[in-house]
Amino acid sequence: AKSYGLSVRLVTNGLKLADPVYCEKVVSSGASVLISFDGLKRQMYEKLRAFPGALDLKLKALENISKHKKGKVILMTVIDKNINGDDMPKFLDYCLKNSKVIRGIFPMPLTHVWAESRLGYKPDRTTLEDIEKIVNDAVDGKVQFVPLGSLEFKNLARLFKLKHLPFLGVHPNCESFTLLLSNGNKYVSFSNFMKGDLYSLVEEIRKLDRSAEKYARKGQCGIFRKALLGLGVGRLVLKYANFGAMVNAKGLKAAVRWMGIFGAILTGKKVKDVIKDRTLMKGILQVLILPFEDNATQESERLEHCASGYAYIDTKTDTVKSIPGCIWERYKEAALRDNAIKYNKKGYDKGLAR
Repeated sequence: AKSYGLSVRLVTNGLKLADPVYCEKVVSSGASVLISFDGLKRQMYEKLRAFPGALDLKLKALENISKHKKGKVILMTVIDKNINGDDMPKFLDYCLKNSKVIRGIFPMPLTHVWAESRLGYKPDRTTLEDIEKIVNDAVDGKVQFVPLGSLEFKNLARLFKLKHLPFLGVHPNCESFTLLLSNGNKYVSFSNFMKGDLYSLVEEIRKLDRSAEKYARKGQCGIFRKALLGLGVGRLVLKYANFGAMVNAKGLKAAVRWMGIFGAILTGKKVKDVIKDRTLMKGILQVLILPFEDNATQESERLEHCASGYAYIDTKTDTVKSIPGCIWERYKEAALRDNAIKYNKKGYDKGLAR
């Protein structure tokens, strides 16, 4: 995949990564690794995964990954408010203790797609809003989530050659995003270090992004214009950043501490290390809630605007088609079975029709 210039992400249950040799091969490939990890309650794996021993293998996998300098993972966590909803405080503590390897969590409401004959379990529905409340309560409040689609600053990204986040540009009632910051003892809301609210900040950045549209469209932006845009970003930092809260001080005491921080940076120390050592912002945890569709609540409008999909081969026409990511689970069995029957044969070399 990398030979075609693709950004590679490996989504896995993580069980095989408990093998240290295999884990080293995966990490050394440079692929971003996303592991399904439904918290620390063994009951979750016993009830919904039918494999209580999976937790031990996943913990071993994360231990193996942490031994590698470039080992970073995202944990994809199914939330059933009836089973593991109250596990979030303990789960976040675990993420904090392993923050060198865990850079984000992607919670997902439990999606009801199973047949009753296969699993005799009919829990209350868990919603995106349920998970937002669970996360908020776990960090003592002040958490503000924004639609991930609102963070599509495509013009600024193009001009400053910034890397795009996945899932951007989708329906507003889709992925929900926030940041948690470590103060050294626990994760707290990003809002603790802000003046004003996250929604207003996002809207102002969107306005700045729209002002850069004509330059991004032309693909040309001079140094002067980039400097003005940079000043615009700087203005927003000054407007919304609570510098006193970042260093746990006020007034003159806060000013002195920031002078020390800038002095350390000017002497050649890495900005990341100085911020971590001298402020309450010790680390960042991304929280991205992924609300997959289920049989009872399919939203056609959200699917029509979906920018994230799975590509698969239509075996009847030998052509590549795609399907919105959050409903792939409902249709993948037939698609993968047809592909296996047609292509997984010794000596098959027909390839795709052009």
